[in-house]
Amino acid sequence: MRDLLSKRSENRATYEAIIFDLDGTIVDSNELHVAAWDEAFRHFGKHFSIDELRRQIGKGSDQYLPEFLSPVQQVVFAKSPKLFLQHSGSSGFLPDKLQ
Repeated sequence: MRDLLSKRSENRATYEAIIFDLDGTIVDSNELHVAAWDEAFRHFGKHFSIDELRRQIGKGSDQYLPEFLSPVQQVVFAKSPKLFLQHSGSSGFLPDKLQ
């Protein structure tokens, strides 16, 4: 059994460090979130000012959506494709030192 575990360990990548950015200290993703919400809302014909969208950033979608949509609209919206993923590779996402 020990030999089997040793072989598994040999095949795994090793990391010297892992960076975890929970609160946006390293990566400022607020504007990406605003752009993603804007695109998602527009997909459903809803138009809100960027300032309105920006003021709600920081809330989870369970708190964000009720600011803009009725309960019925929220159900329809929740079944839509995840448009935010289209923005996850946008340029300017990481500070220059990390790119």
